[in-house]
Amino acid sequence: MTIVYIINGLGFSKGMPPGGADKRAVEIGKILKEKGTEIFCVTTDAGEEVLKKEGFEVNYITFKRPSWWPKSLENGLIGRMLSYFYVTLAERLKINEILNAVNNSKSEIGNLKSVVYPTSDMFFDVLPAWSLKHFLKGSKFMGIVHHWIPKDRPGNKFKNLILYAYQRFGFLVLRNTADLIVVPENPEGEKITKDLIDFGINKEKINWFRNGADVSGIIKTVAPKKEYDACFLGSIRPSKGIFDIPAIWKGVVKEIPEAKLLIVGGGLKQYQDELEEKIKKGNLSESIIFAGVVPQEDLYKIVKSARVFISPSHEEGWGIVVGEALAAGLPVIAYELPAFKVYKDLITTVKMEDTANFSKEVIRFLKDEEKLKEASEKGVKGAKEFSWEKAAEKELVAIKKLFDGQD
Repeated sequence: MTIVYIINGLGFSKGMPPGGADKRAVEIGKILKEKGTEIFCVTTDAGEEVLKKEGFEVNYITFKRPSWWPKSLENGLIGRMLSYFYVTLAERLKINEILNAVNNSKSEIGNLKSVVYPTSDMFFDVLPAWSLKHFLKGSKFMGIVHHWIPKDRPGNKFKNLILYAYQRFGFLVLRNTADLIVVPENPEGEKITKDLIDFGINKEKINWFRNGADVSGIIKTVAPKKEYDACFLGSIRPSKGIFDIPAIWKGVVKEIPEAKLLIVGGGLKQYQDELEEKIKKGNLSESIIFAGVVPQEDLYKIVKSARVFISPSHEEGWGIVVGEALAAGLPVIAYELPAFKVYKDLITTVKMEDTANFSKEVIRFLKDEEKLKEASEKGVKGAKEFSWEKAAEKELVAIKKLFDGQD
């Protein structure tokens, strides 16, 4: 069997961290490769660079940023949007190049069952997947919806409206083309399923997926000295609740003046600049430290250097980093989200945007070593239910269903 992943979400942006969708494809793809599946990845040069740093050594079909592309657009919002349109068009015009690369592989894909698998429901992934399915004889289209994008969400209203429209367009492509669509196996997935059915997608086409964490790898990582009181890990963008962080940490340092928060991750320059400005205005520059994008080989050590983990996300499909934090032995404080119900009582939650109570919960853990230790041990034990191996097994079952009745 062969899987052709379409991963265009990074566009031509350099130095960006992989998103949850990319992370999922990488971890499950590596396991399926070990089980004998031939893996291809259609992406940009920026995407290939990031994915290889994650250890994703597969057959790449890469589209490079053109020489005339302005460097000033590299990590900006407008540049990211424009790169999506360029890549979508380029991959359609070069469909024969993709087909030749796949068909000339050592796996002789033409004689095998093949799955075209866009890793998001955005047009820049689903349209190239639609084209590839059309030309790749006998292939199946497997779509995925990670989370539901509301019309009203934090951040740039124009951008958010565009993303909402992008997802609805993606649903249209999935409705007319996909052979199977997978959604999270949690309350967020239930909401997505209802939305897809209301959109006219046959319920029989919808299946569940699970996410995981490198639990064994995280547990084996030697814990360094605890240098930070808390850690945030994720993309620097409004939907991750980044602009709530200054208010949350302001409440913490009011009670514990020496408390330090480490922010790990990267994002578009305008969001990073805005966050840094809010931190500066709150006189928190000495209390909040930016680590930037950390290489995968150092990531778990960095996370383990903190005592607690904060996740002020306003929306999530699953929350992979929460599982990773639990495996690292960090008590997790987060907002109440449908997706986080999968973690049950392993994490501590507060109401959305209640930064005051969020601060209080952080303080409660930092001031009670016994409570912190108890939550840490419970989290590590509970995280073992969320391994990538289990997620890959479920994925493989779903993929095999696509070919039921075929030789």
